[in-house]
Amino acid sequence: MTAVGSAEWFLEQIREVGAGARWSVPRPTPWGLMHVHRPARDGREADVGVWRSTRYQLVHQDPGRLDLPVTDPVSILSGGGACAVLEREPGSERRALRWVCGPGHPPGDVLAQGISPTTRPLLTTQGQVLLCPEHPDGAVRSLATTVHEGRTRVVLVERTTRSTRITLVREPDERPGRPAPVVAEPAGSPLLDIPSSIPTHLVSSGPLLHVDDHLTTPAGDITWRLPAGRVSAVVQEDHHRRPDGPPTASPGPLLAVTRQDGELQVRRLQPGDDPTPPLWRAPLGTDLRGMTVHDDRSLWLVTRRAEDPSRLERLDLTADIPPAPAQGSPGQCLHERRRTPGDEDTSVPYVVTTSPCGSRRDDPPVLLTVYGGFGVEHWPEAEPTTAAWTRAGGLVVTAQVRGGGEHGPAWHTAGRGERKRRAVQDLLAIIRHVVADGLTRPGRIALCGASHGGLVALLAALDEDTRHPEVGGVAVTAPLLDVRDLSRHGNGRFWADEFPRSGAGRAAVSPLHVVASADTPLPPLWLASMGRDERVADDANDFARRWARRGHVTHIREADSAHVTPDLDQLDSRAAHMLSFAWNCTR
Repeated sequence: MTAVGSAEWFLEQIREVGAGARWSVPRPTPWGLMHVHRPARDGREADVGVWRSTRYQLVHQDPGRLDLPVTDPVSILSGGGACAVLEREPGSERRALRWVCGPGHPPGDVLAQGISPTTRPLLTTQGQVLLCPEHPDGAVRSLATTVHEGRTRVVLVERTTRSTRITLVREPDERPGRPAPVVAEPAGSPLLDIPSSIPTHLVSSGPLLHVDDHLTTPAGDITWRLPAGRVSAVVQEDHHRRPDGPPTASPGPLLAVTRQDGELQVRRLQPGDDPTPPLWRAPLGTDLRGMTVHDDRSLWLVTRRAEDPSRLERLDLTADIPPAPAQGSPGQCLHERRRTPGDEDTSVPYVVTTSPCGSRRDDPPVLLTVYGGFGVEHWPEAEPTTAAWTRAGGLVVTAQVRGGGEHGPAWHTAGRGERKRRAVQDLLAIIRHVVADGLTRPGRIALCGASHGGLVALLAALDEDTRHPEVGGVAVTAPLLDVRDLSRHGNGRFWADEFPRSGAGRAAVSPLHVVASADTPLPPLWLASMGRDERVADDANDFARRWARRGHVTHIREADSAHVTPDLDQLDSRAAHMLSFAWNCTR
């Protein structure tokens, strides 16, 4: 029997929790409901790909039949009686677009390659394949369809740190024979140019929307009143449309997903009316991976939780009685919201996660995770790693520091640019409070962060004023280590407003620079770097060498991995190794 806390034990737990099937939301086509599916771990690798199902099969958790094997599928695109799949290219984050079914191409035909992960192609209602134009510096682009004055149109969405611009696209003429991918071209002045302080959404086959205290069309003639909480997604009910028919000129009501204090809710929004009671609710710890509405009035949702990494759920929108809140399994992780002392302007929220299945321990080891940048929301990770750590008897603490997006645009603004150090200060406040509040004792906290979260975790461990005895170790994956020259990073052109403007300000939030002045012992460091990282420059060797002058370093280098690795076996093995390190340095 393997010992609790070893890499082998953690790997067993991760694989046990994550052994189930993985789902995507189904998309309607004339040939049935298409979805990306990965069977349970005992299935063959060739069973991963695009599956075709009926509603009856999906209701009974039967994926149907495999239509097209794809090694690393990302998402399904459908439109105009056609279906295609985005897949990851080997050893890269870039995508390829592969035909699944429809006129003009044989199944499996690759239509386009080298598609940036920050853009997404589109299948129009005429079955045309549109690719995003190359994005300029500072913009992330995507395509979507809208209905305006009874006509379906394609728009280009450009998001920067300052604003979101939505522009009508000049669609190409229909081409005879096999439809070829065409790069979409913007046409004329933007329909909307919205400040970054206002979240924006596009509704597929519905009106163009922006979100403030209400939702509105460009003409401003329809208003939906929003429930409390942050809107994270909007979809359109379109029950008058058949899967093989054209879009209706009068789309149905909107369904909005909101998150408030971590709880997810889906509500129907009627123009001009107050929001209706929730149609669906899920507690803190649930992540919504996608949802779609079909013409049979079914709302399909794919959720995940720490003990249940993928679940396909169906909600009957015609039911008169709202369903009870979605519940987890009896062994589901428990989540408790807490705050550091202070008023609302200075106290910092965090979430403590435990498991009823875990061994009860005095002064348990704490895995303290952080992200804290780019307005990204950081809630308890709905991943098997969380379940494995809490099963061993540890606590997971999710820090929600300024610079993240958990509490709206103002929370992000308070921790970006010249205020970037606030994310570090907030994390230090949580570290102190976790010990002062009796959750654990000094030396039993492992700081954990990936990408930008790695930057924040390392800066906290390097803080020259404290060098915290509370921190027993630091574990970072694909960390952002140096922001003095943003042009060195593949995505650096997007980050001008996220970090300080001055050279001195950027040096102060660059772990690679700060570690050089460390003159006291540092806690043990676990560092995983990726040899094919297209987002951040590879400074891991230099950083590990500098850290090793003052503390122990375990450096795992994955030569063929990208910033985001899709391979589940590789992810599981890496996570088990990281958890074992964290466990042993906080004993």
